[in-house]
Amino acid sequence: DGLEHPWGLAFLPDGRALVTERAGRLRMLSASGQLLTEAIAGLPENLLVGGQGGLMDVAVRPDTSPPEIFLTYACGTRVENNACLGRALLKEMRLEEFEVLLSGSPKQEADSQYGSRIVFLPDGSLLMTIGDGMDFRESAQRMTSHYGKIVRLSPDGHIPDDNPFHDQPGKLAEIYSFGHRHPPG
Repeated sequence: DGLEHPWGLAFLPDGRALVTERAGRLRMLSASGQLLTEAIAGLPENLLVGGQGGLMDVAVRPDTSPPEIFLTYACGTRVENNACLGRALLKEMRLEEFEVLLSGSPKQEADSQYGSRIVFLPDGSLLMTIGDGMDFRESAQRMTSHYGKIVRLSPDGHIPDDNPFHDQPGKLAEIYSFGHRHPPG
């Protein structure tokens, strides 16, 4: 109760949980499951809310203090947008030192099928799913587009050398898997 289109959930080491609302809010649940009234401040300025876009997934990097938080969200303007991945430090009820790690391209003038989920792999790298933007589904096969892809990055945003398309001309090196229609989960 009290959440508007909840999308992502991530647990903090102390048992509290972060919940994203597609409407553009990051909320916190106490360790006992109670929704705190105050939303977490410090979200990205270019967060775009509309249609299927807004604040999407949240993940907590294991074993970091203060907790390092990763978010996926629709970013940009109504006429130029895509999915973004960012990270920040959680201090009290505020995200600090927010940094954009990936801004999907090309940009679209639509507001649907952004994806998006975050998963940490055992080697410490992370995966982010990106949707096909619905009207751009043929781009899921194009290696110069983020549409319909799963990308793999290090937590600081660098591209791992062992990504499948690293150092291959004409292909985005961050692509880990391609040809996906709409991977929101």
